[in-house]
Amino acid sequence: MTERRILFVDDEPAALEAIRAMLASQTEWQLVFATSAAAALEALEAAPFDLIVSDIRMPGTDGIALLHIVQEQYPRMGRVALSGRTDRESIARALSVAQQFLSKPCSGSGLRLQITRLCDLQARLNDDLLRAVLGRLNKLPSAPTVYLELNKAVAKPEVGLAEIANIVDCDPAVSAKVLQLVNSAYFGLAQPIASIHQAVLYLGVDLLKALALTAHVFSKEQIVKLEGFSMSMLQEQSMLCAQLANRLVDDQGLGDEAYAAGLIHDIGKVAIAVGMPKEFAEVIRTARFRKVATHVVEKEILGVTHADVGAYLLGMWGLPLAAVEAVAYQHTPGAAVAGPHPVLAAIHLAGALVKSAYAREDEASLMRRLDLPFLTDAGLGADIPTWYALAREQLTPATRRRQLS
Repeated sequence: MTERRILFVDDEPAALEAIRAMLASQTEWQLVFATSAAAALEALEAAPFDLIVSDIRMPGTDGIALLHIVQEQYPRMGRVALSGRTDRESIARALSVAQQFLSKPCSGSGLRLQITRLCDLQARLNDDLLRAVLGRLNKLPSAPTVYLELNKAVAKPEVGLAEIANIVDCDPAVSAKVLQLVNSAYFGLAQPIASIHQAVLYLGVDLLKALALTAHVFSKEQIVKLEGFSMSMLQEQSMLCAQLANRLVDDQGLGDEAYAAGLIHDIGKVAIAVGMPKEFAEVIRTARFRKVATHVVEKEILGVTHADVGAYLLGMWGLPLAAVEAVAYQHTPGAAVAGPHPVLAAIHLAGALVKSAYAREDEASLMRRLDLPFLTDAGLGADIPTWYALAREQLTPATRRRQLS
């Protein structure tokens, strides 16, 4: 196993000594400690690191500014923020640069788990160029109308949570950020939250206002403009996928989880389009010319698919395992570890239904997108034609007009 180099930054020497003691048994990690942002930057210039864990509140250059520098200059490094539980405003500011959050004081087991998880996820993607690009992708764009609608809503003095939740619910990028924060180790929830409405209820209006009004999180500046790629179309498809996935799961307790996974299942496309626009434009052109699925060409040109990228991002952000799994194996569900995977099955079928409906494919073409043995084992193999008819009925009027033109 390759030794991992990890840099810990805190202006309190006692806090660093506590971390040193907690991780003394981790002989496969090389631990380096710094008591200021300046000392941390000197260490980074001297040798490469895999991960930085920094306190947020420090005199001079604080942890948020330090993580921002790391994001720009060392994008392949994992970034973890440490903060006291009362520091909610700082957590909102750090959301654009931190990939995970831990509360202070943290347990040794919790710290080891987060570091191990981040390092394992980094190892999933071997392509250095793609990992470097992904390291900068904590500012996923939202559709302009959704961004403006959210900011307009949170500007109201007495805006209700339900109104905000309904807006957040309609956009994959915003939903992913909200789920990232609420499921972070910072809040230390006993059970992960996969429901957008539950997440909004838990976070509250004040924190959501801070998120929405922080330009580094919900940026209008990176709206993707590529021929053959439409953010509004992706948003439509994600919404329909979420609605279908919610109806496909038998266990209604998993309905919210399936809905959330459907809403963000293609967020890897957004990431690639933002971070590698030229390469993604080539993917789109080639897929159209050869009349094959986008993820097939992505694998050939980029070495990974948008499913890989999406799962990587969502995993790094700490979303529930079922959602990450559903995104990772959405095209190849049979590759998942053996066992029941109801959310994955729902996303695999719903995603194929939506893409076939938008492409006006016949049922034979739809069937070629599906892993029928997997769906049959999951109890979803019998009524596919019925579900496909429903998917086509649910297309928006605007989509129908585009298809007929």
